[in-house]
Amino acid sequence: MKREEQGSFKITNDTMYHLSGFLLMISGAIYMIVQLIHPDGQLENAGTRMWFTVALLSMVMSLFIFIGLVGIYVRQVKESGVLGLLGILLTGLFWLLSMTFAFIEAFVLPLIASSSPEFVSGMMGLFDATPDETNLGVFPFIVGIAGFLYVFGGFAFGFATARARVFPKAPAMTFAFAALFTVFASFVPYPVNRIFAVPMAFALCWLGWAQVFMKPEQKKN
Repeated sequence: MKREEQGSFKITNDTMYHLSGFLLMISGAIYMIVQLIHPDGQLENAGTRMWFTVALLSMVMSLFIFIGLVGIYVRQVKESGVLGLLGILLTGLFWLLSMTFAFIEAFVLPLIASSSPEFVSGMMGLFDATPDETNLGVFPFIVGIAGFLYVFGGFAFGFATARARVFPKAPAMTFAFAALFTVFASFVPYPVNRIFAVPMAFALCWLGWAQVFMKPEQKKN
């Protein structure tokens, strides 16, 4: 029985923390890649392999970020307090919405591109912040709410993480200001505005690295 216990694989808290950290690092790399290869929001791109690939990568990335940030929060739940809870709720909701929109991009828009070209074109323009007069129902409102969740949720979570002193302040504050920095993206034309995602991609990798490689006693100093 002792041999079996020694040889058995146990899922510990450290295992889950390390997993969430690795997922954050992977998501940061995907975030960077997506900015480089994302096709333009033109109707003819809706059914292309590149469009599907980018949308699928965005789904995976959003899921990984959600899991990774929850892992960060769980490790500092007491120290981050109410602000940390507010931050994870807002930013977590954003990444769940992001995953939903990526699903629509990958599996819905290509199917209706021929039957509803105006709607699909409007949705693709919505994702790329391109003005369109097509009636898209509640989607523009959801995108507006998502922008609020991304900026203020990300800033609150990053600031709470820095204040908690469980993780190093530098990656936490980088995450906070990377979220706040995206406010200026609305003043820059597409696709140049995609450069505003670079700091967040870097911050995700840095937070993931801290989650995996920083020892607990180092984090508490």
